[in-house]
Amino acid sequence: MALSSSGEDNFVSAIRAELSRRQTSFRWLADHIGVPDATLRTWMQRARFPAAAALRISQCFGWGYSDADHLKKDYGITEWAQRRPREGAAAGTHLLDTFELLDRKRRRVAPNIEKMNSDLADLFAAVGEGDLFVFLADTVTPAEFEKFQGERLRESIAQSIGRGGMFLYLRPDQSLLNAYLSPAWQLDRIPRRTEEFDAEIQWFRSAVGDILSPTGTNQVSTLVRRHVIQYNVRSSLFWAPGFSLGMFQTRKPATSEPIRRMTVRVPGGYGGVWYLPDYPLFAYRFCRCISVALDEQAERLRGTRIKFKNEEVEALNQLRRLISASDMPTKSCP
Repeated sequence: MALSSSGEDNFVSAIRAELSRRQTSFRWLADHIGVPDATLRTWMQRARFPAAAALRISQCFGWGYSDADHLKKDYGITEWAQRRPREGAAAGTHLLDTFELLDRKRRRVAPNIEKMNSDLADLFAAVGEGDLFVFLADTVTPAEFEKFQGERLRESIAQSIGRGGMFLYLRPDQSLLNAYLSPAWQLDRIPRRTEEFDAEIQWFRSAVGDILSPTGTNQVSTLVRRHVIQYNVRSSLFWAPGFSLGMFQTRKPATSEPIRRMTVRVPGGYGGVWYLPDYPLFAYRFCRCISVALDEQAERLRGTRIKFKNEEVEALNQLRRLISASDMPTKSCP
């Protein structure tokens, strides 16, 4: 959809006309593009839109645009509005912004891998210092580990690691794999040895390190090892073949209260990812699972001689600080 005239008001006029034709409201449009109603009205009054928001509006109306530059050219928009960073925002609050955006959009299911990766990339890109992402699955490979489909996700994760974000991957140990390979489960298209998980995480770390520094340095390798961690876990209440769980955690800058959001990926390849806007009991129970995993890793490290043991201990202590016992409510979330 393009207009023959030019000027910033063309886009505003087109939005008003489309809303009138559909007999719907600004609030409906605001909900569908994931912004407060007042923000959309301000953009309309000023006839200035961020590029990403304008593109979401056009896609919401089915105008056929997949590129903001084409939209800008057709409507005669001279300049996109630039989003100003939040004043006084402490490190780590960008993930809160992303939570608010996805909560507002009420997006529950991403229907395909492109949409799934888009949401995950937004979340990964917002992770910063003091923030944590945890992945748990027994038979599913993380999307960011996929060589081709995960490239955008790895770029977002590399940026986050540069800002101090932490990423923890919990995979099953050999005893669990043996159980899944038994006649009771009859699962044959899964890793047979934990060495396959080790190879995956090594490749992933290398790929992220190449993004941070294409020439490769020991300093970058150390940084990635300290911020991208994988444990093989014996015990978890959440093991279920074909499912994977993710948790993003940040903290409110004023109170340091932990704010968490969960994602659930269902079986069937890239069948979809559910983003749960606010599910504190689920997140709380998942944190207890993480605590068990950290205890298992601490037991594993005692009295063993492994490469980079000091880094492993440092990473474990950092994870314990992020998942603190003081954050675990005992009455409201039994």
